[in-house]
Amino acid sequence: MTRARLARLALVLALFAGPGVLADDEQAPQVEEQVTVRAAAPAPEDTAAFATTVDAERLEAGTRDLADVLRAVPGARVRSYGGIGQYATISLRGSTAEQVAVLLDGVPLNRALGGPVDLSLLPVSQIDRVTVFRGFAPVASGVTTLGGLVDVRSRLPGNATDWSVDLSRGSLSTTRAVLGWSAPVGPRTGMRIGLERLTTDGDFRFLDTRGTFETTADDDPDAIRINNDVTARTAVVSLIHRVAPGGLLTLHLRSTDRERGVPGLDSHPARRARLDESLDAGSMSWAWRRAGDATRGLTGVDLLADLSSHDMRLDDPLGELGVGIQRETTAIDTGGVGLVLRARAGGHRALARLDWRRERARVRNDALAPAFADRGGATRRLLAVAVEDVVSSGAWTIAPSLRWERRDDRFLAGAGGLLGPPADAVVEQALSGKLALRRDLGSRLALRGSAGRFYRAPNLLELFGDRGAVIGNPALRAESGVRIELGVAGDTGARPGRARLSGELALFGSTIDDLIVFQLNSQSTAVPRNVGRARILGLEASLRLVAGRLTLDASGTLQRAEDRSGGVFDGARLVGRPERLGALAATWNAPRWSARWDVTYVGENPADPFDTPAFRVPARVLHDASMTARLGRRLRLSFEVQNVFDRRTVDVLRFPLPGRLLFARLRIVPGAER
Repeated sequence: MTRARLARLALVLALFAGPGVLADDEQAPQVEEQVTVRAAAPAPEDTAAFATTVDAERLEAGTRDLADVLRAVPGARVRSYGGIGQYATISLRGSTAEQVAVLLDGVPLNRALGGPVDLSLLPVSQIDRVTVFRGFAPVASGVTTLGGLVDVRSRLPGNATDWSVDLSRGSLSTTRAVLGWSAPVGPRTGMRIGLERLTTDGDFRFLDTRGTFETTADDDPDAIRINNDVTARTAVVSLIHRVAPGGLLTLHLRSTDRERGVPGLDSHPARRARLDESLDAGSMSWAWRRAGDATRGLTGVDLLADLSSHDMRLDDPLGELGVGIQRETTAIDTGGVGLVLRARAGGHRALARLDWRRERARVRNDALAPAFADRGGATRRLLAVAVEDVVSSGAWTIAPSLRWERRDDRFLAGAGGLLGPPADAVVEQALSGKLALRRDLGSRLALRGSAGRFYRAPNLLELFGDRGAVIGNPALRAESGVRIELGVAGDTGARPGRARLSGELALFGSTIDDLIVFQLNSQSTAVPRNVGRARILGLEASLRLVAGRLTLDASGTLQRAEDRSGGVFDGARLVGRPERLGALAATWNAPRWSARWDVTYVGENPADPFDTPAFRVPARVLHDASMTARLGRRLRLSFEVQNVFDRRTVDVLRFPLPGRLLFARLRIVPGAER
């Protein structure tokens, strides 16, 4: 880590950890308290949400990346661009990846410049749990999106001094080493340090299509996916401090370095293109809850603040990515504050949230002449206010909400110039909202539904392009539309000696005006365009059965996303949206060992606006298996096979995926797991 990065982290710590925050209060009674907390800031909640939670037990079960874990979430479409540690995104219920919001400890990771959130930058080893809201994002989250919300929560300190080690080794010369240490540093304060290092050659075998869409033995020979290596290092420091009475202060500091190859498409490999990234971030949350069951007045306050610096350095010395030689550095600095107030008055539970965020991006291309190397940049300021009133009466709960936001984009001139900014400044305001309903049908069954309007402004990647793979479109208009979901959720509850069954069934639909979609512009580039009108309709089901040592999870989604603009593509399926998704998992937990089998299915999906059958990305079924042995109180030995049947398949833009991968893993777990 460079001195500059150490200085930035020290500044973040100094800003967030003022005097008295981490030190013990001299007037506080010297009694030992537990400091284990399940969430930094309280996780967003929604009375009518359809949500899936992936807990720490599932996250720790294998050697996978976060993208692999989320493949089994109902309605989720995970896109991978190259294998272990490489760029990966998630879409929900027919959305685009740009429409899905991702929060890390309450802080939005979606960047004004950067398009979708790259899931590979979030190591599973540092995550406590993930909650995926497949429909509307809760008002308390501070975001509004068409595509749902992925809420990620980091691991926090335990009750006593403890440590853990996690080592894995497997195919493609992949090595992952994880160290964890947690300890109380005072009667009211706890600290956790987590470290991870991942290396992989990534050079797997695949079928080279040579730019054609027909698969034949003569035309598609075996090839090696070169320049697909990844080296990534992550360090996370988390502190929690109880502030009497009823307050909790949480601090997270995170630093990530990653160097990786950019291999390009299967038929147009990039042998020398590299992308190096460094990310430093700090976030603080203070949560206060009023003691007791107050029926009137203020019941809670949440305060959040964050700072981050993200540098991306692309080196394409041969111009293999399709837009000429590049030695481009993109620097993004982000910060924001959020305030949530909660109150009660009889049967009303009111919530108000205020957010302010600022982002600054600057781009420099040293492949240009020195006088033109500075390509300029942009700043975005966002101010948002959201309110919600949850009213309960008998079996009914109704929750109307409203959100107003104002966006101010200002473009920073550079000698090299970004591609055609539309104006010196763009200022837009938008109003969105929803109505959520819940009807309890007895103690084990509930009817849920939500309807509302949404809005999403085009990000700067869509407007101006980035790193050669995306050609910008400054004429893009903001997306807007109406969304609705309705379904039932039930749970038989836990009963001694009886199996437990739970599940959800939901209908969902959206009508979107000016939907932004990425369309292939050439073999190696894509361009975003507005579709005049689009419609998404779908049915989603999930089921869980727990019977003794056996747990079965199954989910399936049927959806149709189509162009309804009335033009030449009217009625055609939208690019990249499969009509069928499914997942099935079986887990057996014995006293000394456990085993799991996963099956995920992604149906074929269009690769061009005409939905040409020959160009479609083919359907795929992938099988994964794992087994873990408990060797003593703290030792765990695991073996995992991904893509058991060695299927040669491709993902979005026909990026090839790895075949069969084998891994062995040894863990020394914390003493709390004994």
